[in-house]
Amino acid sequence: MSPGVSTAEPWRASAPRASLAAAAALVLLAACLVLDPPSDSLRSPFVVAAGAAVVIGELVPVHALTRWSAPLSSVSILALVLTPALGEANQLASATSIVGMIGLCLLAAAGLTALAGQAGWAEQVGPLAARFFGGVVAAFLGRGVSIGGRNLLEWTFATDRPLWALALSLVAVGAVAWGVERGVYTLIWESPDVRPTQTGRTRRLDSAIGLAVATSAPLIALSFPEVGLAALPLYLLPVAVVLVTLRRYFGVQRTRRQTLQLLARLPQVAAQGRPDHPVRVADLSVRVALEMGVSGADAEVVEQVAMLHDVGQLGLPVPLEHGMTLHASEPQVAAMAASGRRIAAVASPDAAEEVAAVHTPYRRSHELGEEIPLASRIIHVVSAYDDLTEGATSDRIIDLALERLHLGLGYEYDPEVVEVLERLVRQPTTKGW
Repeated sequence: MSPGVSTAEPWRASAPRASLAAAAALVLLAACLVLDPPSDSLRSPFVVAAGAAVVIGELVPVHALTRWSAPLSSVSILALVLTPALGEANQLASATSIVGMIGLCLLAAAGLTALAGQAGWAEQVGPLAARFFGGVVAAFLGRGVSIGGRNLLEWTFATDRPLWALALSLVAVGAVAWGVERGVYTLIWESPDVRPTQTGRTRRLDSAIGLAVATSAPLIALSFPEVGLAALPLYLLPVAVVLVTLRRYFGVQRTRRQTLQLLARLPQVAAQGRPDHPVRVADLSVRVALEMGVSGADAEVVEQVAMLHDVGQLGLPVPLEHGMTLHASEPQVAAMAASGRRIAAVASPDAAEEVAAVHTPYRRSHELGEEIPLASRIIHVVSAYDDLTEGATSDRIIDLALERLHLGLGYEYDPEVVEVLERLVRQPTTKGW
């Protein structure tokens, strides 16, 4: 999400969809409880322990940049569904009774979360509803669909089935359940403010978490007949370690991002510059970089450089007018490069050289043979474009800004970057950046 953009608005916008999902989940839960109330067999030590793990898992979620995940809860829900805990008369508990158990556990978690004041309405019920529907799909796939007179779990745990067949069928159910959970969550909360670099990072993290969920629950189910209740903590422990690691990782990322935001605002304060200039430059630079084929990881570097591209102005004895670098002289460019390198080396060492080269004219690459990093060339163009438009999106202002950039093609600005920028800013979907 763009720096400085509060998460309150996206969550407020998602509240109607979250309320609708919660209402549908409650209706389905009530129907399951009426049609097939949880029996005494669901009070076994394993079921009670798994239910407690669902509640605890909801109390220790991880915010994966654009969404909330609770791997411990997701694994425990799937463990309730997939583990062959016997019901009455040595029959597996029905899908509806398992759904009722899952729903009651999530309701308990919702109550405790509300008492703890951890999240608002849409923040809380969205993920809970998503996990509930994932559990519903898994329950009816595993216990409600008949194959030759037996449901999937009865067929899977038949003694004549090879181990790989058991594992494959259970992992398939887990993968489908995770996909449903992610899909419901995405439908509930759609935020246009999420940057492409964050979206790509979230997809990778979701894939890693999904793999852990889809494999850990089947391991619990396969181990239960042999080791009993111990299967639950045995395979939940690695997920808990991953959860702790993720929470620490995102804590470090938030701290780093806050540092970058603070440094990005300093030139604005010192030179009475334009509000949100670094944010707009970072957003558009990332899009230009991705359009030019830059990978997701390198696009993150572009984003960092863009946030810091003006910090070199802190080394100028006389501030630039309104912080605009468009008409900076060569001595000023040299001073900004030296100062920017020193500051960036502390805040973001990987981006120090790119920050120093941002304001280097493109002609120096073919006149003097200097190697100007692509990130620097992109941000040099985008920063000049934002100096000219100051965030305005009218066709007239865009045309004038692009005309000014074309005057410096091959001399001040990289022609390829200008071409890509022009293509992006003329697209109706990108206006407003």
